Amino acid sequence: MTGPVQQNKTMRTSKLCLYASSLIACGSIPFNARAAEATASEESIGRPLYRPLTLNLEGGSTGLGGSLSWRFADHWGVRSGFDYFQWSESGFAIKDLHYDAKIRVMSEPLTFDIYPWKKSSFHISHGVQFNQNRLTGSATDTGTIPKIGIAEGAGTSGRSG
Repeated sequence: MTGPVQQNKTMRTSKLCLYASSLIACGSIPFNARAAEATASEESIGRPLYRPLTLNLEGGSTGLGGSLSWRFADHWGVRSGFDYFQWSESGFAIKDLHYDAKIRVMSEPLTFDIYPWKKSSFHISHGVQFNQNRLTGSATDTGTIPKIGIAEGAGTSGRSG
């Protein structure tokens, strides 16, 4: 007889836990909705729809760098930045020529940004990019390539005058 009584007690405990969890879940829904409404009204009063000053890190074909953006009105902003990348290769050989090369990619963009939508960060940029890229290098002969030169007197007609 203890078997059915124990099973009935377990069933009551399970139902009680189910009722309690349902009550807690239903009771918290209106509370969460009120909290969201309060947050939305606070944001609309004190904070703008965008961040007026942003610091950005970037990486791409112009190198690694960063920029500073200032959105001074709902639809207008300015941005300035700096990108840099450097790579060098020495001792590179093709046949009997040894090459040393160095590339430096450095640029500074300066743009005027137009934001078509007030609530979006999408923008169209118009501006300039100051390009300070530099490629330097040299090639050295190991001595096995024949020298090609112009013979003496070549290119003169022999007339003086």
